[in-house]
Amino acid sequence: MRKPETLRAALVAALDGKHRYSERPADLHIIIQDATPVADGRPGRAYVWHYTLVVAFLDFTGAPDEIALPILTWLQRWQPDVFANPDRLKSAFSLEVEYLADDIVDVMARLKLTEVVSMVDRPGGGLDLVRPEEPVPFALQEATPLHAVYLDDALILHCDAHPGAGLDG
Repeated sequence: MRKPETLRAALVAALDGKHRYSERPADLHIIIQDATPVADGRPGRAYVWHYTLVVAFLDFTGAPDEIALPILTWLQRWQPDVFANPDRLKSAFSLEVEYLADDIVDVMARLKLTEVVSMVDRPGGGLDLVRPEEPVPFALQEATPLHAVYLDDALILHCDAHPGAGLDG
């Protein structure tokens, strides 16, 4: 599974200045729970993993917001379907906080995730199981602004705020 590794990297990058998880990786536990492969019979798609990812931040000395924001940012990139429905987001991400001392807490984050595993024909016969790259959500892609949109060489949409942009000569 690829998502746990990408989440760990994102959390270390976001929190390392204050919490030093790169120096103390044992303070950031990542556990996969209830992993279930679900096959839907689509051609080329072997199955989809459905699982709960538990991330435990031990002896954390910050506010839960410092954890929530990088996780929400990560979810927007790696599990964007949870943002399509607010009820889905409520059930896809939660935090538990245990107060240990005045400024020290243990925080447990739970994320309900999915990952696709596909089958690709192998040259000479057989199949390879592959984990395809997660596509970048449209809203996060770096692209040319949609000043002009064409369908079958006909202009179907043009941005009035940029009169000459994207128009053919």
